[in-house]
Parts: sequence; C-alpha cells; structure tokens
Amino acid sequence: MNISNIKKTSIAIFLSAFLPFSSHALIPVTDYANLVENMMGNMDSIYQWSEEKAMKMMEMEADSLMQAMGLDNSNNAMANMIIRTGNAKQEIQNLEIMEQSEPDDDACETVTGQVLLGQVSCNSVDQVINDTSKSEEKHNNYGKSYNDVKIDASNAAKKIIDDCATLQDGEFDDENPLKTSNCTKSGILSGSIGGDSIGEFDQKSAEVFIDLISGPTATFKQSSKLEDGSHAQNELRVKEMRIEALRSVVNTSLNEIKALRSSTSETDSSAVPSPLDTLNKFNEERFLDATWIADVQNVNPETKNKVTPTMIQRKMLVINSFIAHIELEQYKQQLRQEVILASLLSVEIEPIK
Repeated sequence: MNISNIKKTSIAIFLSAFLPFSSHALIPVTDYANLVENMMGNMDSIYQWSEEKAMKMMEMEADSLMQAMGLDNSNNAMANMIIRTGNAKQEIQNLEIMEQSEPDDDACETVTGQVLLGQVSCNSVDQVINDTSKSEEKHNNYGKSYNDVKIDASNAAKKIIDDCATLQDGEFDDENPLKTSNCTKSGILSGSIGGDSIGEFDQKSAEVFIDLISGPTATFKQSSKLEDGSHAQNELRVKEMRIEALRSVVNTSLNEIKALRSSTSETDSSAVPSPLDTLNKFNEERFLDATWIADVQNVNPETKNKVTPTMIQRKMLVINSFIAHIELEQYKQQLRQEVILASLLSVEIEPIK
C-alpha cells in the first residue's frame, strides 16, 4: 500500500469515528473513500494554487526589484551624463579663456614698436623746438646795433660756406665743393637723400638747407635807429615782426619734415630711428610682409590652423590703432598746411613792403 492510500484510509476512519450517526441523513454520500479522494484533490489544488501564488509573488517581487534596479541605473547614467557634460562644458570654457588670453605671436614686436614710436615722437618734438628756437634767437635781434648785426651775419655766412664745403654726398668737386654740396639739395628733406632715417651728417645738411630757405643770416632791424617808444618805431617794428612771423612759419614747417626723418642717438653705441622710419618698419613687418599676410589668411603651411580668431582680432585692433595714429598725423599735417596757406594769403592781401 502506498502512502496516498494510507492517507485516504486514515481520513476515512477519522470521519467514521467522529461523525454522529444521525448525520447520515444530512450527508447523502456514503463512499468515504471517494469523499476523501475529492478532498485530497481539492487540497492538492489548494497547494498548487498556493505554490503558483508564491511563484507569482516572487516574480512580482523580482520584477519590482529589477525595475528599481533599472531606475537606479537610469538615474546613475543620467547623473554621470550630466557630470560628463558639465566637465566638457567647463573644459571648453577653459580652452576659450586660454585662447582669448593668449598673446599675439608678434606681440613683443608690436609693444616694442609702440614704445619706440612714443619715444621718437617725443624726440622729434624736442628737435623741432630746439631748431626753431635757434632760428628765432638769430633773427629776433631787436635793439642790436648795426655793427653787431653785421658781425653776426658775416660769421654766420662764413660758417655756412665752410659747412657746405664738407657736407658732400657722392662725387666731390675739389675746385668747387659748393657745387656738389648737400646743403642746396631738397632731397635731404624729401627722402631721396638719406632715406627715411637720416643721421647726424645728413641732419646737418638739412639744417643748413633750411637756413638757406628761411634766411641764413640775421638782418639789421631799422626800427632800432628810431627813438624808442615812438610812433614811427612802433609801426616799423610791427612790420619787422610780421616778417619774422612769416619766417617762423617756413622754419617750423621745414623743421617738422626734418624731424620726421631724423634719427637720434641716445648713447654712443645705439641710435633711435626716425619717426618716419619707425612707421615704415611697422608697415613693412605687416602689410609688406608676405609671411604675415599668409598667417592672417591662414594659408601659411607652418602656422596653418594655429592662428586663432582671437589672434586675428588682436592684429585687427593693432592695425586700427595704427590707422588712427596715421590719421592723427595727417590731421596735424593738414593744420600745418592751413597755417602755410593762410600765411600766403595774408601776404597776397597785404604784401610786405
């Protein structure tokens, strides 16, 4: 007898022992074995349902766990993505800041040229003041005696002759040195002699040339012969002062040109170039330099794709400041031209007598 039959028999005996006799009228079933078998089937169904329920509950719990794990993974992935995106943006921003703060490749030359230009401009102004002052001191000789003026004029004339005899460039005429002297050549100011930066030797030639144009020797002021403070002296002195004012216009204008081309020596071993030479060098290092143009156009094989937009903007700002400086110098030149034109017009309106 197997275990199942033993269980069925035991349940049947249990029911027959404990059920009252009168209950047979209420329970029409008298086959206890069949009843037990039905009950066992129902119990097996209950066990099977419980097992299935337990399995479903386990599956549901597993699904919930997997969903929770998936949600955590999604949250972690999203958090990691946000962190990586933030780091990438920070790195890009740092690179942009580094690019914007990176100096131009020719920054040193630009700063050096700017400092040098400021220095030579100051030297140029000082030179014009000194040259003009010497001329005014020579010609504004009011109150000097006739003999003193004649002696000064004679000495000045001799000095000019002696200087011009030695201020030679190129072929030298021993018999007639004044014939080949630079003192009478306008190229010393226009640039055909000495170029954009003339040294001490050519500056001396330019100085004598300006003296010859504006008046090399002082003239005796006729007003000095008249009674001091008299009406006649005052009238004549005003006319003499007018002549000196017009002379000053000529002198200043020519000295401005000379100063633009004159280099100055700071020490015995170094010389500062002229303002015009400094400006020309700035132009040569950029617009006239094929390498610089190739860098800006990004076609130079050595620097291709290395010239950043920020560097181009810096170069543009430097060029714009250079243009502004040139325009300012042109405006100054226009003012000097206005002074000359106004002086010429005044002489036409009221000629010098």
